[in-house]
Amino acid sequence: MKKTVFLIAMFMIVSQFNVAQAQDVLTNKKGKVMLPENGDWSVSVDATSFLKFAADLAHVGGEMGATPPTFLGLNDAAEIYSISGRQFISATQARRASVRVFADNAMESKMVNPNGFVPQAWPNDVSDDQVKDVMRSRNNMVALGYGMEYRKGTRRLQGYYGYEAMIAIESKGTGYKYGNDLATTGFTSHDFGGNVSGTQRTTQTREGMNVAIGGRGFLGAEYFVVPKVSIGGEFGLGAGIYRDFGGKTVTEGIDGSGAIQEDVVRKSGDSNGGFFIGNARDKGGDNAVRDNIWMNSFSPAANLSLNIYF
Repeated sequence: MKKTVFLIAMFMIVSQFNVAQAQDVLTNKKGKVMLPENGDWSVSVDATSFLKFAADLAHVGGEMGATPPTFLGLNDAAEIYSISGRQFISATQARRASVRVFADNAMESKMVNPNGFVPQAWPNDVSDDQVKDVMRSRNNMVALGYGMEYRKGTRRLQGYYGYEAMIAIESKGTGYKYGNDLATTGFTSHDFGGNVSGTQRTTQTREGMNVAIGGRGFLGAEYFVVPKVSIGGEFGLGAGIYRDFGGKTVTEGIDGSGAIQEDVVRKSGDSNGGFFIGNARDKGGDNAVRDNIWMNSFSPAANLSLNIYF
């Protein structure tokens, strides 16, 4: 009898515990779960255009002609921004991952007269046997980020914090292909911008690989307006180190004795590195790896976000 009473008591305690746990899951009036759960994924976009659209419709300080919202990334203010997502491993913890792949490969060609051609008055200023000079440039970058997020709160207003680490690698280069061969009597080549100098011309430039490694901490809050949809904001502060490795330039031309020299390799660009820290969202400069932009593309800092969970 005592054993039976003990089992019934234990069953009631466990039942009450399960009910209490179930009550911690926030739902709306229709029973829809409001907050993210274990196994949910999340994507975030800039909320500014959505909020402005809502204000326009309500005519609360908005424009009379409401403009439909645009689906922009969190860092559209930056020149290059990443795609980021979250995977929840529990109701209060999530993995954060970001990736940015940037490739800018361009080609430009120009027709030039053959070696030895002497232009005459128009229309005989261009040879019928023109050849083509081609310039190809590349600027490629890949950046990866990974971290953890921890959440606090069981109601519609949720706070969160966490950390993430990032690495970014960038490489640049330009190659030239000339239609005219070198000749001791001279040659004709198009100057795309510094590739031809007197009796020398550049065939290849390689800027050394740039590498940046860093980490950041973040703190933010979200308010769930409807089930699995929230408006939030985040602040972040990051630090890292960068290293720019020197590149090389390959040239060819006519030396002082009148002989043809090919594949003359010279080191170009000083190797340098440093430490940086920041939290602002800015456009940075041409060196996107070592400017704050590499970090800010992962940092939705000081902007409002629309967060969708599924």
